[in-house]
Amino acid sequence: MPNLRTTSLLRSLGLALLTSSLIGSSVLAGSTPATAAPDPEPASADRSRGVATGSTARHGRATVPTLVKRATLSADYYIAPGPPSDAKATQANGRTEPFPGQIISGSSGMVDNGDGTFWAMPDNGFGAKNNSADFLLRLYLVKPRWETARGGPGAIAVRKFISLRDPNRLLDFPIVSDDTPPRLLTGTDFDIESVVRNDDGTLWIGEEFGPFLLHVDAAGTLLSKPVRFRAESRQGTPT
Repeated sequence: MPNLRTTSLLRSLGLALLTSSLIGSSVLAGSTPATAAPDPEPASADRSRGVATGSTARHGRATVPTLVKRATLSADYYIAPGPPSDAKATQANGRTEPFPGQIISGSSGMVDNGDGTFWAMPDNGFGAKNNSADFLLRLYLVKPRWETARGGPGAIAVRKFISLRDPNRLLDFPIVSDDTPPRLLTGTDFDIESVVRNDDGTLWIGEEFGPFLLHVDAAGTLLSKPVRFRAESRQGTPT
């Protein structure tokens, strides 16, 4: 089974959606220790894929990571459809909450679709259970339009989303939308951190509250009871 704690994804080598909704293909081929000598072989960039490449670490040397392209999505100017969010967060940075819809915060995992689009999976919302009940757990289909050294828009189009849900009542503990069909899952219910896609199109999602593995279909519906990592469980049943 893949290591679902490894949340960068993997096929695009270093694509990341950060808290400010920054997507970039800064590829860390290796980190340079403080005592390591510079690598005399400079990294080269595969411009067709936006991947920085270079020699692997050897003989006490390491490659230097290179940012070859990036695209950003402003958390201020893009609000996804849905109920207001962030009502319980601490006011800061001149923002007035709640936002009039669902914001797209930093993503913990991505699935590369191989056609220039990605399924981006934000984290559990606003950093804690007690302020994330109005943050709906989703995956967003995004299409970056890269900015490189030669220019480019550096923007991200959000095409659609799927919402994680439990309409079949497979969960054996209360959730925020317990009595509200279709029982959409929120950042108070789970802290989703990583995602991989099966060949059949279903998704396995790793989360931290249980910790659990969640198995959902391509539309986000929970397919089975969460798989608990009993040896690593910190909290037992989420509260």
